[in-house]
Amino acid sequence: MAEYDVVLVPSFTQAESWRKRAAVVESGLFAQTVTTFDAWLADLWELHGDGRLPVDHLQRRIIMQVAFDQMEATGALGEVLPGVVKLACQCVRAASGVQSFEQAVGQACMQAIPSGLSEPEAVLLRGIGRYQELLKQAGLVELGSAAALLAEHAATVFPRPLRVLLDQAVPPDWRMQQFFSLCRQLSVRVKLAAGPSGIGRVPAPAKLRFAFPSGCYAQSALVADLIREMLPAQEATFGARAASTVEQFNLGTPSLTNTSAQLPVTVVTCKKPLSVYTQIENALSREGVLVSVQAQVPFSSTDFGRRFMALAGVIACEQWSKDDLSDSIIPPFSGIEADDAVRIDGALRADRLAQREQCLMALRQTSDMFSQFEELATDPEADILLGLFEQIAFKDPNRSDAWRAEQLSAASALRACTSAARRVGAGMSACMRVLQDVRVRVSFKGTCTDAVNTRQVLVTTQDAAAQMGKESCSQLIVCDLTAQDYPLSAKENAADTLFTKLGLLPPDTPLDRARRTFWALVRMACDEVVCMRPLNDLDGAPTYPAAVLQELIDAYREDATSNDDVDSVYGLPDELHDGMVQRGEELLFANTTGQPASEVQALDASVPLHSSGYVSEETASYVALPRRLPDGQVLPGFNPSPSQVESYLECPHKWFVQNRLNVKELDEGFGPLERGSFSHAVLQEFYRRFQSLGYLKVNDANLPQARQLMFAVATEMALQQRSLEPSSGRYVPASQIEQRELEACIAQLVAYLDFEPRFLPSFHPAYFEYSITPEDGITYAGRTFVGTVDRIDVDDSGRAVVVDYKGSLYSAHEIHGKNADQPGKVQTRMYAQAVKRKLGLNVVGALYVSYGKTAGVCGAYDPCVLEAGHLPGMRHSKCSCAACDSDQAFAAFDFQGLTFSTMLDATEELMSHAMQAMELGQVEPAPASSDSCTYCVVANCPKRGA
Repeated sequence: MAEYDVVLVPSFTQAESWRKRAAVVESGLFAQTVTTFDAWLADLWELHGDGRLPVDHLQRRIIMQVAFDQMEATGALGEVLPGVVKLACQCVRAASGVQSFEQAVGQACMQAIPSGLSEPEAVLLRGIGRYQELLKQAGLVELGSAAALLAEHAATVFPRPLRVLLDQAVPPDWRMQQFFSLCRQLSVRVKLAAGPSGIGRVPAPAKLRFAFPSGCYAQSALVADLIREMLPAQEATFGARAASTVEQFNLGTPSLTNTSAQLPVTVVTCKKPLSVYTQIENALSREGVLVSVQAQVPFSSTDFGRRFMALAGVIACEQWSKDDLSDSIIPPFSGIEADDAVRIDGALRADRLAQREQCLMALRQTSDMFSQFEELATDPEADILLGLFEQIAFKDPNRSDAWRAEQLSAASALRACTSAARRVGAGMSACMRVLQDVRVRVSFKGTCTDAVNTRQVLVTTQDAAAQMGKESCSQLIVCDLTAQDYPLSAKENAADTLFTKLGLLPPDTPLDRARRTFWALVRMACDEVVCMRPLNDLDGAPTYPAAVLQELIDAYREDATSNDDVDSVYGLPDELHDGMVQRGEELLFANTTGQPASEVQALDASVPLHSSGYVSEETASYVALPRRLPDGQVLPGFNPSPSQVESYLECPHKWFVQNRLNVKELDEGFGPLERGSFSHAVLQEFYRRFQSLGYLKVNDANLPQARQLMFAVATEMALQQRSLEPSSGRYVPASQIEQRELEACIAQLVAYLDFEPRFLPSFHPAYFEYSITPEDGITYAGRTFVGTVDRIDVDDSGRAVVVDYKGSLYSAHEIHGKNADQPGKVQTRMYAQAVKRKLGLNVVGALYVSYGKTAGVCGAYDPCVLEAGHLPGMRHSKCSCAACDSDQAFAAFDFQGLTFSTMLDATEELMSHAMQAMELGQVEPAPASSDSCTYCVVANCPKRGA
């Protein structure tokens, strides 16, 4: 080992392993350097460089973003997409300092297009040239550029020849090749980690096994099963291995390659370490196993990162989101208590016209901590405040250590970004764009408190585990070994194309990289290697083994070109079937919790299940409550409004949820409900003013004046909507698209007037928003009637028609096919009976009039009184009642077969039964039609859409 002056390995973990091996074999590492290539360059640069510091990946991304933003501002290129900045970072990280690349950048900065490159590629290189200028101004340098400068002064840097070994290395990249070729004083030997010929057998004495979960959902639980199975083997082999290690030290011979691995551990590699860790940690910790994880998570998925990004987005974006502001005030980093956060969130949702500055000002007054959080999200200079939020994360007593570690890592990433931004005078917008792609390293242990040293598990990725070194664990479980999870297709990107044009060919292939990683993995285990491949993917489609797994299997076969010796299900020869384990996906509870297959969900208590419409006898009396009047008094008894009864007939459970439980949307809406309330108010105000001008009804003669007045009234009332209280049903647009919807609604109301002259020309509107109160003493179905009629038209003969405005009409508004089982829309029929009793008028029609895109009318009317020609757009065969009574029809409750007056009586009898059912608490799901479910909030109703 001492024959080399410098030993370069791919990772610091491998450097530590090398030093420990050398300490066993020899007396020490006198005058020998063991490190990584980048760390060695950094040390040389610190001694012989010009004082600039090597740039890290976050600094690179920030400064590159600023460089391209500046070019965009000067018009040197179009809109800078995030992919362009990532591509430029990839290029400088891989080729900075390489002669051909630097020459191309120099030519592009001189406004020339380098030979063989396209104009977009030249623009990309100009952006990189601007980045290099900013980098130098910030006192930073790319390690590749530092290597090139060191090579120019090689005689000074290396005053004597050095012997260099690249051990367990990948093929040298372009920077390394150029550096070693220019530094003649260096004698270099490259010792690759794995040859290109393929994967061989697992090195003895480690055994090879295979595991096959039937699908991805069973994989984590099968990992837990394997760990349980391996634990006795860990404990049994630990004592023997420790004794063997001591003996080998005494004899002066090398022991385990990684002598630090005196504590046998199980290493699990997978694509999603956090997901596997979450599923197995709780179950294994109860069994005395300490489970750890090493992974990366997006900055924005951490609690601190999510809150920070949400608040920064609210501050920076013109089209700010109230949802983001609500996210930013969630404890603990806002300093706002949980109850206050819920209240503020409700107020935000209830006001669709909330102004950003007013909201932020109110939050500042609520919490000083929020003011500091806002300052941190606004100015990179404010990152001194990060210590305060780190203390919040560190001291929160209700959080786990894993949560604390994650938030501290996120805060550290933000500090790195703001520090880089300050170096080049960038604002928070550049930091925001970079943080959207930043991934935070997390490494924490589970909750086990009584684990002994020999029972440890580490969950990580393949790349991270491959750096741990040979024989660094007892058992290894390699998951997700499918071609889908580890594809080898060489997808050429824009950087590869650019490098190829510059004569920089890839030093290796995806297959070579996969082989090196996998070969490093299988050499990690002292005792056992388990290769795990789910037989089916998330969609249930069959999977295929990853290329490296197939090569490993082929190493155990006599003839890899023939499939005669392998089975059709697992693709294994008979030799590899020993010790094979499987697990199915049907074990839902055990798979989700990472427990053995024998585990079933414990039942702590048995609660009798009822249908969603069940109400106990004790609470049935609370379903139908007395009505509270506008003056605060309570009307004795149960007296539902016509709209409530109609809702109950549509579906009892829908009525119960919407009217009794009062379940509704949290956000203030801008939909049919608000549009309907606005239109009703406009129509009422229009006719009030229209009749005050001396007109009785809109006709062909006064239609132009009516249109002008309608437009004026609608426009005026639209402006008044903004002064109404939030969540009062106001119709207020919050965007240009919604403003156009409002304008279209006004246009429809104006166009509706073309319908009025043809509608009941011998009648005229006499009552608008006519209220029937308890003081009137009107009873209906044996109960006090309370309600408001949209409009009542009368003629000179004392006849009346009840009119209810609708935005649209459909078959439920017609009388055809309506009976006791399908009562349809009943409001106008109930109002007709009540109006008849209060005003003494001969009510001959209960109609619904549409003011929507297509004006029309439907409902029920007396054909002996009203002429069909006076009801334009109506399907008369569906809306006219019989001219005379039929006893048989009445018995069958066929409403259209009754006269209009008798139909009103039959409807009242049906309403009496419905109100009694409401009072008894009968609220089972029973939609009258699929239309009843359209606007129902009970999304999981078993009869939805029936």
